[in-house]
Amino acid sequence: MIPNNCLLYDQLDFLSKVFSDSKFCIELLENFELMAREKLFFIYRIRNKIVHDANSKKTATSNYYLNFIRQASSDILFEFIRKRNNLNLKSANDIF
Repeated sequence: MIPNNCLLYDQLDFLSKVFSDSKFCIELLENFELMAREKLFFIYRIRNKIVHDANSKKTATSNYYLNFIRQASSDILFEFIRKRNNLNLKSANDIF
């Protein structure tokens, strides 16, 4: 028996709720989707700032971050689109 005050118990309880309550699971997935979208927008805004600043001030640091943000934003966006296309999903509601 796992004690109630144990981290493993809390994690198993959470997983049980995810798999047994479809409404809870949908809300959780929608929250993950919202967070991912917000992070993509944030990365895109940083990328734009770096690109516009880099046009006037070329430094090694701005070039490094410009390349990093370009690659990271492209990778994240392509992976997100690929997964949604592979599963033919329009929103988190399509999962159930």
